Amino acid sequence: MKRVWLLLAAAVLLSAASVPAFAFGGRDEAEPAPAKALEPAVQGDSPAPAAAGPDWTTVRQGDRVELSGKVRLVGSEAANSLVLTDAAGRDWYVDEPERGKLAGKEQRQVRLSAGIRLDEVKFANGKRLDDKRVLTGITVLE
Repeated sequence: MKRVWLLLAAAVLLSAASVPAFAFGGRDEAEPAPAKALEPAVQGDSPAPAAAGPDWTTVRQGDRVELSGKVRLVGSEAANSLVLTDAAGRDWYVDEPERGKLAGKEQRQVRLSAGIRLDEVKFANGKRLDDKRVLTGITVLE
């Protein structure tokens, strides 16, 4: 009888150890942050600083924008991307053929003019993320 209890206890321990800890509950989905209302401009207010750049949510395919920010290399050695990170912390990806124009400017502040290409970003399960903003036709201004 003692042998049966030992085998049963071993079976329970082995089966419990093979189940991941997170299998007993669902993953909570983060609530989206509420949209901030824009305050109307009051006469005499100064315009937004140039470093703020264009409105991230309203840029469209083919728009030409002026941006300021730090040039950074992101990703791994096998798959890296050059990005311009603006004052708000948003990454604007540099198109592969345009990388040479920003070569040697990594970790430096740059102001540039560029066209926008929107690349769709989608997970394997079909869930979409915000479009990837890719800078094309870059002209370095300073």
